[in-house]
Amino acid sequence: MILLQLAGILAAKNDGAQWYNAYLLGILAVLGLASFLVLAKKADLSTPSYVNVDANSGNAIEAKKPSLRDLPGLLVLA
Repeated sequence: MILLQLAGILAAKNDGAQWYNAYLLGILAVLGLASFLVLAKKADLSTPSYVNVDANSGNAIEAKKPSLRDLPGLLVLA
């Protein structure tokens, strides 16, 4: 949405004489998507954060799943 707003502002400059400059913001969107994909590949999503793995035996030990009661009271009210 932010990129669309910026593209509209750029396209409206100078009574729309340089509207084609708004397409340049698409390059930012492609770069952002590419960097997100690179960072997402680096993240280890195979084991959820609430599962503890015992290093000695290699067995997964199920820990208590986080719940709404684990959050601070002020955060829930906000």
